[in-house]
Amino acid sequence: MLRGLAAVDRRSLPARIYIQNRADVIEQLGGEAAVTPTQHHLIELVCRGLTYLNHLDAVLLEKRSILNGNRSRLLPLVHDRRVLADSITKQLGLLGFGRVTRVKSLAQELLQ
Repeated sequence: MLRGLAAVDRRSLPARIYIQNRADVIEQLGGEAAVTPTQHHLIELVCRGLTYLNHLDAVLLEKRSILNGNRSRLLPLVHDRRVLADSITKQLGLLGFGRVTRVKSLAQELLQ
């Protein structure tokens, strides 16, 4: 039986981070009313991925080295982290997040 987030103690740090990430993404997309059911599914994937990514970062930062025992290669976890980060980036792109070009004010243009 799949219980999803209902099986997680929402007071735990990972659950609170997940809930906050979810609220932030929904707000940036225009609020709960503006988000479609498909976007909700993508938001769930992104927020879970961000939670996993944060955990992987913590694990990697606690390690003495990210190189294997004979120091010739990176740990497989480094590769897994990169793949997960790339996946999250693609999912955010599907949600409509992208590169934002900053518009300079007239005063900034005149200063240059």
